[in-house]
Amino acid sequence: MSDQSYEKRIADYLHSPVNRANAVTIFSMITSQYKKNTEVGRLRQEALKDNSRLMSAIERLQEKILRDEEYSASIIPTVISSDEARNLLFCNEIRPTTEGIYFWLFYILTGFASGFSIVSLINLDEKAIEDFRNDLIQRKGILRGRVDRSVFQEITGRLPFSEYAFGFELLNYFVFWFRNKQLMEKTQFEEDLKKMGVTDEEIPKLVGVRDDAALVVYSIPRGKKRRVEFIPRTKNFITRWYSSFLTNPDIPQPQLGRFLSSLYVSSSKESRGVMDKFLLYLLRNEVDGTLLEEMLGIRVDEIAKSVRPLSYARFFFSKLQ
Repeated sequence: MSDQSYEKRIADYLHSPVNRANAVTIFSMITSQYKKNTEVGRLRQEALKDNSRLMSAIERLQEKILRDEEYSASIIPTVISSDEARNLLFCNEIRPTTEGIYFWLFYILTGFASGFSIVSLINLDEKAIEDFRNDLIQRKGILRGRVDRSVFQEITGRLPFSEYAFGFELLNYFVFWFRNKQLMEKTQFEEDLKKMGVTDEEIPKLVGVRDDAALVVYSIPRGKKRRVEFIPRTKNFITRWYSSFLTNPDIPQPQLGRFLSSLYVSSSKESRGVMDKFLLYLLRNEVDGTLLEEMLGIRVDEIAKSVRPLSYARFFFSKLQ
């Protein structure tokens, strides 16, 4: 963890033109509730017109929040400001601080955006995340600040267009990318793998995952209620579901993603809804038996109409023991 202030970390992050292009897209998303002729709306337009002025816009947004003495949904997406709900009076409300504002902004602005969703990988190796982002851009996996999920789905297969599916695809692809990057660079990675058992608790360290690593999923639809889902225990999730992939260089792709995509029936609206709920539980490292049973039932009905196999089922169910 860096000892620098979050303000300095944001400024350093925005030195890169690539990072500014990503961050200005997210800044536009989180301030979208403000009309163009408002103070924040003008800051958004200014940053979109010239993203080199994004840090200035962020600083002035921070000043406005301090001046108003309350957080807004641009900083904490689930907050309801007094302007939006004049009939509500909150007691003992937490007053914003400079470091608190920049804390929230750092994690959301350094996230990955797709559709109306933003996903942040927290407390993973920052250098690895930076390299991961740059590699995605080179592969055209990030265009105009938004992730092209088709790049992720080359590895997972098809999943619903939803925030939790996006969060899963991002984490799944990061593990895939990191392992293969280490193998290609011919580091000690493969030798380390051979020394380790598939249940070794040191496995997450190989992908820069600390004990306090987490996934944060922001849903910021226009004109609708915003949501933030903080999903801890990322280390446990990776240990449980990726140990065999990480310890066997001969496995081409993570088995979990292939199983889930083979279970998903894209033509079924019911399957889309159930899979999205199932993925939220799964990212928490929980398997909801009722939702799994529902998806299997939908998939069994589809099997009668197609020859699409269910992939890596033995792998998945072995993890439930």
